[in-house]
Amino acid sequence: MKQFKTLTALVLALMLVFSVVGTALAGSEVGGGDNPTTGDTTTTNNGDLTSDSSVTINGLEAGDSIKLIRVLQWEDGTGWKWTIDSPTEAQTAVLTKINAGTALTKADYDVIVAVAEAKGGTAESVTGTSYTKNDVSDGMYVALVTAGKAGTLYNPIIVSADFDSTNNTNTIDASTATYGGNAVAKKKPVTVTKDVKDPDLNNGENFKFKIETQVPAFTAAYNTVSFTIKDTVSQYLSIVENSVKIGTTFDADTYTAANDLAENFNTPTVSGSTMTITAKEDYLRNDRAPQTVFVSYEATLNVPVAQLTNVKIEENEVSVEFPNNPTDETKKTAVKDETRQYTFTIDGSLFGNSSWKTSELVKVGKNADGTNAEAEVNVSNGTKHAALQGATFGVYKTEAAATAGTPLYTNSTFQGTVVTDASGLMTIPGLDAGEYWIKELDAPNGYIKDQNAHKIEIIPHYGTESKTEYYHANGTWSNEQGTDGIACTYEVSVLTSYDVKIDGTTTSTFTMTNQGPETTSVTPAEQSTEIVNPKGAELPSTGGIGTTIFYVAGIVMVLGAAAIVIARRKAEQE
Repeated sequence: MKQFKTLTALVLALMLVFSVVGTALAGSEVGGGDNPTTGDTTTTNNGDLTSDSSVTINGLEAGDSIKLIRVLQWEDGTGWKWTIDSPTEAQTAVLTKINAGTALTKADYDVIVAVAEAKGGTAESVTGTSYTKNDVSDGMYVALVTAGKAGTLYNPIIVSADFDSTNNTNTIDASTATYGGNAVAKKKPVTVTKDVKDPDLNNGENFKFKIETQVPAFTAAYNTVSFTIKDTVSQYLSIVENSVKIGTTFDADTYTAANDLAENFNTPTVSGSTMTITAKEDYLRNDRAPQTVFVSYEATLNVPVAQLTNVKIEENEVSVEFPNNPTDETKKTAVKDETRQYTFTIDGSLFGNSSWKTSELVKVGKNADGTNAEAEVNVSNGTKHAALQGATFGVYKTEAAATAGTPLYTNSTFQGTVVTDASGLMTIPGLDAGEYWIKELDAPNGYIKDQNAHKIEIIPHYGTESKTEYYHANGTWSNEQGTDGIACTYEVSVLTSYDVKIDGTTTSTFTMTNQGPETTSVTPAEQSTEIVNPKGAELPSTGGIGTTIFYVAGIVMVLGAAAIVIARRKAEQE
């Protein structure tokens, strides 16, 4: 019975020097022989191969593909030999070490894998979580695995045929395994997440974004290495280029990446709405563990007023792309994430429908007895009001400002005052969630101005939606898998509904319909708040110029009467 303890020892040794994409080596050298600890190499081959020889690799995933390539075979009287003709000087040196049971280094491992790459092989599909090849010839094999799942990398895997019941090196776990007391990982997922500090802001303000990902360290088995971050913002967001930072930690207070790592990346480039960040090759190939990397940046929101709806949605996405096959540089995978940002408008067009305006606030004209002083018009969705056109309001961020009349609230599309339209509506665009105050500045002719400051509250409610997209060989994403699409599923925070309160009472609730997670509709349940202007002439305010006129007129009349009395008395005395 053959006893391939030397082969077993070699496999164990190689497993110990085997680095995961990105996992640090257990040591710079690993002992050879049957026992990776003692380096025992006394056992010899005696020539019998069992008929059920096989290799098994566990920890795979359905959709992966695998090439199993034999690199070493036994030749009686000679020992181990390569399965290729005319080996190079470097390959011959490694083979000499293998036959002598000498300790192998990571560089030796790279030579072995290079032999497999040069030979090539036919890829087989993996249907489950395990791959087994039966009736294999004796020797050592290298498995080159291409992931079928987005964001997964496999390092080349070394395994030998099973020659007797005590030799278990024909079975290996592609994810993690323990050999000689050392854990060696071979498969590594890469993820990416994108977050925003505040999901809703005023038009004209800067959103702050955070990207978090893991940068792998590729072994020499990968002929071509790359790692690219692509971040795309929506049409009305502009990336502030000098705000981009790359680091190994993240400061949640300032919402910026810290512990600068920029020297390992090329200068970010911005083209239109897309920013691209690429890692340098020496950083990707250096001997280190996978590294978590943060990217932070700001983008300014500037939506034209004509495009602002009751809720304006900005979709922004990030993806990372990298090779997932050691020998074929055209085969890449990618993972993706998305954020959504919002800005709100009071009395705005409903989700872009210009024929339907929401009616949270309606200015109406009333007679002294409370009857309508204006003809009723259809304001929104069948709701009729005695709408009053031409009332001017100031908008403020605090009650104190509303009381004082300054400062007015402004944003990039709104300058602080608004005049009611023919429907009695006052469109206040580009608002953040939170509190605002309005107060009437001027009433239409024939009406008495409302003296009260009114509080407006916009209260958003957020949820999570799951989204699946497919990454294709040509580097594009779509919602269809097609023949080559690799699925990527991720979670997105979305606005599910929001409430509008006027003076503490909820008047409108808008429910968002999100599918995948695009928002397909917004359904309002409105109960408009009427701000009434009574019919009549506005009385002068106490202490104002109106009372002064009366005081002056009274004094003039009194002085005039006194002058007349004095004149008469003088006349009588004469």
